[in-house]
Amino acid sequence: MTTLAINASSPHSEFTSRLPTAEVQSIFQWLLHQQYKEEHPFTHAEPGGWAWTDLSGGVPDADDTAGALLALANLNVKAPQIIQAAAKGVRWLINLQNRDGGIPTFCHGWGRLAFDRSSADITAHALRAFAVWKPFLPDTFGPGIEKAMKRAIHYLLRTQNSDGFWVPLWFGNQEADGDINPVYGTSRVLAAFTALLPHYPEMVQSALSKAVPWMLKARNHDGGWGGDQGIPSSIEETALAVDALARVLQLNDWFKSEAELSLKEKIESALHAGASWLIRETERGAKTPPAPIGFYFASLWYFEKLYPIIFSISALNQLKLAITLYEGESMYEESSVFKTNDKK
Repeated sequence: MTTLAINASSPHSEFTSRLPTAEVQSIFQWLLHQQYKEEHPFTHAEPGGWAWTDLSGGVPDADDTAGALLALANLNVKAPQIIQAAAKGVRWLINLQNRDGGIPTFCHGWGRLAFDRSSADITAHALRAFAVWKPFLPDTFGPGIEKAMKRAIHYLLRTQNSDGFWVPLWFGNQEADGDINPVYGTSRVLAAFTALLPHYPEMVQSALSKAVPWMLKARNHDGGWGGDQGIPSSIEETALAVDALARVLQLNDWFKSEAELSLKEKIESALHAGASWLIRETERGAKTPPAPIGFYFASLWYFEKLYPIIFSISALNQLKLAITLYEGESMYEESSVFKTNDKK
């Protein structure tokens, strides 16, 4: 929750200024302390990763390691120990990569169990961490991290559904066929591919062109999103979709052809409807009831009270960035949701 909260809040221009220096120091020191410095006694995981908790039941995993790496970057603390920790964390993720190019949750393996199976959402999370830290790591990391990133991208390209979506491993929706949640999975990959497009345009362009229309088609008539097409809208999944599409809208250079400009208009319309749904359903942030979205491999469903808050903050911050880029254009001028007196 700590890393999710940091990464959701950091795009806001006032994020670091609202945190006293002592608070920032406290957070990054706490995160550094959670990184495993020795082999895990039960799973024998190598040092360098992060677990989901600082309690004794935690086990280093790829999702929390990627989240911690992004959080350390977003705290924007310039310190040698941060670079050292990031280098160890990136190395840990690279060593975890499966032969298929994907990133598993806990351990490198054959991909037959939930523990060692590559997954789209975790692979995308790791790619975002690689992309953020690649420019700041020692030169010796260059070839290894570049190879790992290209293998991970190829894995995501192979696992994209022909309709354009990706299915995550640990998140689902009880209303969807097979309990899958392609809205969650696709939103996470879009977050990675929008960051990678300037650096790997030939690799991710086609996948984006398929994924974005699918996400638009998955929107419900009420303006929100559920876990899949036709599934009742939730705060979590609507926020995830808005977050992803807002990141796409920030790709100003991507919208060049007539077809892409038409797609941009559809994205703007969907963002207006999705943000309106979030504002309305949360009573302007005052009411954030969680919905079941996470489940274990034994189908034990759970919800987290901070997910709807954190996901919504991230979505609206990304939308604010998009609005800043296009301020004065149609989406900003015509929508009451985005006018100055409603931005809060």
